[in-house]
Amino acid sequence: MPMTLHVGPESILSDVQQQFQSCFPGFKLEFFFSSADNIKPSIKLHHSFPFVSIGELCSPIAPSKFVIKESMTIRELEQKFRRKFGLPARVYMRDGQYWQKKASMDKIRLSTQTEVQVPSLPIIAMHRFVAPDFSLQMGS
Repeated sequence: MPMTLHVGPESILSDVQQQFQSCFPGFKLEFFFSSADNIKPSIKLHHSFPFVSIGELCSPIAPSKFVIKESMTIRELEQKFRRKFGLPARVYMRDGQYWQKKASMDKIRLSTQTEVQVPSLPIIAMHRFVAPDFSLQMGS
């Protein structure tokens, strides 16, 4: 079942991210702006990032529906955000307890069931026992 985001100039970036992650919990949507991105450089932001509206960052956009299908690849979704809104989206995939972004992941399709399960490896700490009667002697 496709997910539909209703995105307009008043849409807050963090709200868009939360909506996306609620439908695709194995993925995380982030926006990374660089000097090459076409954002409004003269604008004074009224909120801290990511609580900024799309209209405060990007060229004027009309409110629209943004349909995300499970059959889309990560790369297709990122490109769609760029084409439709001028937003530099990056989609990360959950890998155990971490979020990863690799070029090899660009062809992975979005799916509500997709979550990489990495077996947790036990962490073995090496402890050295120091006797309570140990004393540090300097210069001896």
